[in-house]
Amino acid sequence: MTAPTRSGRPDIGTLVSLAAVAYAALFVAWVAWGGGTTWQRTVISDAAMLPMTLGGAALSWRASLRVELPEAVRRSWRWITAAFLAWWAGDALWLFYEVVSHESPFPSAADAFRLSFYGLMLVAIVRAVRLPSTAGMRATLAIDVLTVSGIGGATTWYLIVRPLAGDTHASFFEAALTAAYPIGDLLLGVAISVALFAGRGRGPGRPLRLLACGAAVFVVADVLFARLYLAEQYDVGDWPDAFWMIALTVMLLAANAQHSAPVTSSRSVRASAVTRPFFPYAAVVLGYVLLLYAAPRESSQSAVVLVLVSFFVTCLVVVRHALVLRENVRLTEARTRLHTIVDSSSEAIFATSLVGTVTSWNRGAEVMYGWAEAEAVGRDIRDLIVPADLHEEIAQTLEDVKRGVSVKLHETWRRRKDGSMVMVTVCYSPIFADDRRVVGASAIGSDLTEVHQLAAALRAALSRAEDALAEVANAESTSRRFLSDAAHQLRTPLTSIRACSEALALADAAGQRTDLLDILVTESARAGSLIDDLLSIARAEHDRLVRKTPVDVVALCRAAVATLVPDESPIRTSVQVAGDAPPVVELDERAVSEILSNLLTNAKRHAVSCIDLFVTTTSTCVEIAVLNDGAQPHPAEYERIFERFVSLDGRGGTGLGLAIARAFARSCGGDLVYSDGAFRLRLPLSGQIGQ
Repeated sequence: MTAPTRSGRPDIGTLVSLAAVAYAALFVAWVAWGGGTTWQRTVISDAAMLPMTLGGAALSWRASLRVELPEAVRRSWRWITAAFLAWWAGDALWLFYEVVSHESPFPSAADAFRLSFYGLMLVAIVRAVRLPSTAGMRATLAIDVLTVSGIGGATTWYLIVRPLAGDTHASFFEAALTAAYPIGDLLLGVAISVALFAGRGRGPGRPLRLLACGAAVFVVADVLFARLYLAEQYDVGDWPDAFWMIALTVMLLAANAQHSAPVTSSRSVRASAVTRPFFPYAAVVLGYVLLLYAAPRESSQSAVVLVLVSFFVTCLVVVRHALVLRENVRLTEARTRLHTIVDSSSEAIFATSLVGTVTSWNRGAEVMYGWAEAEAVGRDIRDLIVPADLHEEIAQTLEDVKRGVSVKLHETWRRRKDGSMVMVTVCYSPIFADDRRVVGASAIGSDLTEVHQLAAALRAALSRAEDALAEVANAESTSRRFLSDAAHQLRTPLTSIRACSEALALADAAGQRTDLLDILVTESARAGSLIDDLLSIARAEHDRLVRKTPVDVVALCRAAVATLVPDESPIRTSVQVAGDAPPVVELDERAVSEILSNLLTNAKRHAVSCIDLFVTTTSTCVEIAVLNDGAQPHPAEYERIFERFVSLDGRGGTGLGLAIARAFARSCGGDLVYSDGAFRLRLPLSGQIGQ
């Protein structure tokens, strides 16, 4: 009846349902036994319904409080609660009149409460049913309801209403009230027809079917009571009471089933709802059977009425059949369109049974996984595309689908026919039959290969952008530091020039003026040299155009040595070639001359007695090594000496020469480093001209 609670014990609804079933079984057994005095049977039959209706009202109200249910279903169960309470009030008044007041309970106020039960149940059942979505199916439903209602009305009129009209012993009010119950049964029949023919409810289908069954048993009890009452054969504690008890019990079970049944999403995949064709045709057969039975026994007037009703119902069935044929054509066309859409989708769409057997396989699945439809259908999905380590995942997914739960979109791995793996996003949804049973699972998968490639490209682009931003920030920081250092270096000669200029304006002696002018010349030259170096380094860093010409490297080195270290200098110089003589190669002669000038100027400043240049050529570059016999920097300072405004020993210079030389070397595609006691200029070879 319902699942156990987390503690392992059944909930209160299950206990009440079990008690109700046992209680109803005892009551039916008592009715079949037929023992006891008339007074005892009166008390028992009148009081027995009270606890059952109260239990049904309690469980119905409990079902209406379930927040997972659609609001329309919750309101429906509130109507059912009111119906149970109305019947309980009628039974209570009936018991009071018959047992306490010793008055006849029929007709009385108890009948008003009991009759309201039918209207409330009609509203409740109809509100719990979701009508078909198309006009054709709604028209078919209306014809089905009219067919069954027509035959039911004719049967009720023939068996109950017509005999009551001819009963001379009953007053008009008694006859009308007696006929009101069959009319209430007719209303319940309409509700049952709507519930059965609509094919699906707003909530789980099992509670609605139980509710319809309970209403049907109620109709049987009322018809049996009316026939026994007309034949003056009804006695308290008779079979109509047993059927009423069974009907109330089934409705109580429906309330408990509504509270415990799983709730499925209204957006889940459903099979097409098809109305059940058996009942309208059965109604027509019943009408003609009634006509054949009554025609020889009744007057011609009664027979004409039955013939007209049978003919009307037959026409309804013919119209229904035409509507069904047209609706079938529409559904076939819709199914064809849907199949075309699914088959043309680039997504992998397939369906499986609840045990994992593939039942459909679209073209997108063929492309993604490599299996043709004929190869895939009938195979287990786990053996087809699921890696062995993910079989448990599929098993859990199928279990969730069996419960009517959709599995959300998630990333996972699948195996192609050729054995390669592909990462996909996939989601699963339950497939429902007309009676809302889960009959299979549908899956939609997307290949993430291109998405991951795009994500990798975006990450790479983002990384490059971040590197570029970092480079820009670093360049800005370097520029700010360079400007600060340049301003600091220029401030010293400018301050001296200003001070000398002010002193020169006040000086009187010629000797003093001569000294001041010497200082002005020296500081001006220093400032000019600093400005020239700043311009050189700016040109090296920002003028990226390399002007290559054929250059004799050895001749270029000898010319630079001759220019910066004249023959009369006490420092000995040499240009040596390691190995074969280097070829004439294409280099930027202006940039290389600037580099050699800075390197020789630095060597001349620190050398004690000699400066040597070694020229070496490899298959990829020309290396010029500049050595001197002066003091060598500490290994920790090998990179620092190339920074701007750095002079390790403070022996003159602006501290920009080596920075300028490295900037020019790198602008030519080479580099300038200090290693093994020598400055090493490496320049790439772009082409050899000849010896």
